[in-house]
Amino acid sequence: MKVGIIGCGFVAPDHIKCVRSVADTEIVGVADIDLKSAQNIAESFNVPKYFTDTATLLAETKPDVVHLLTPPQTHTRLALEVMQAGCHLLLEKPMAPTVAEADIIVAASKEHNVTLGLCHNFIFVPCVQKAKQLIDQGMLGTIVGVDIAWRPAQRGLEMPWTKELPGGPMHEILPHPAYIQREFVGEMQSLVGVSRRTTDPQRADCEMGVLLEAELGTTHLDVSPSGAPKQIMLRITGTKMSLNVEISSNTLIKVRKFGNSLAAKALMNIDQAVQLIIGTMSNAVTLLRGGYSNGHLPLIQAFYKSLRDGSEVPVSGMDGRQTVAILDAIWDKKPEN
Repeated sequence: MKVGIIGCGFVAPDHIKCVRSVADTEIVGVADIDLKSAQNIAESFNVPKYFTDTATLLAETKPDVVHLLTPPQTHTRLALEVMQAGCHLLLEKPMAPTVAEADIIVAASKEHNVTLGLCHNFIFVPCVQKAKQLIDQGMLGTIVGVDIAWRPAQRGLEMPWTKELPGGPMHEILPHPAYIQREFVGEMQSLVGVSRRTTDPQRADCEMGVLLEAELGTTHLDVSPSGAPKQIMLRITGTKMSLNVEISSNTLIKVRKFGNSLAAKALMNIDQAVQLIIGTMSNAVTLLRGGYSNGHLPLIQAFYKSLRDGSEVPVSGMDGRQTVAILDAIWDKKPEN
């Protein structure tokens, strides 16, 4: 399959490396409105051609698949151009700035009979997949709530284009916890509230809290780019057991019931400490073997598998659309400065 990359920012190297792990694929060209960015990526990864516009890339290289990695406010226009050319599309998050635009993209994929996939990569981090497996096995009992603490690195958030999004720079962060929320407690039923606190007068939306009621429980999203340390934490509470999932270090801790006595609480601490040590050692071995993934690799491999054998796409256009719906609800309810 011939592959084109549109958008040569900081996420492009991840996509290129992952595509090259898939058999029988060839990256035939990259494009970016900034010539130097396109040239740098092409030369760094030995891509034969680079362009400054989508139309020329599509006309000269005729890709079968396109990865669209540009700012969200460009997604609708470029996605339509790509799909009208008959190309399958893998689209970076968020799918679009608004639900109305997301619906246009989904409709176009059906009209042109092409596959549309979304890059919700953190769902495919091993510890998150393990959490899903434990839930499917009934180990947690009934899920009653999910709490997500998102302390991301600043990379990409200072880009000027983030200020043009409906939610400003926070619009670039919130899709990740929003799609993880959907993975564990289902679709949003109501948005209970949004809180916001700015600790740095030079920045907007340094901290944001969002409380959602969903199909299977309550979710609290606590997002802070200014928080330290830089961690991505997920706590899933069940009636039998809970899970602490440290996504940024790929560690999962089972929080089991030991009782309420002092001895039982000590045993619980020891149990969690042992799990943490074992998980850390396992991660060290994985890192030494070059096997750690932020989720892009298994997601992209599954996307290409779906193209080849007609299986279900790992993250569909409707998944992306529903995540954008959460963002729309948040911006509608977000308090003003």
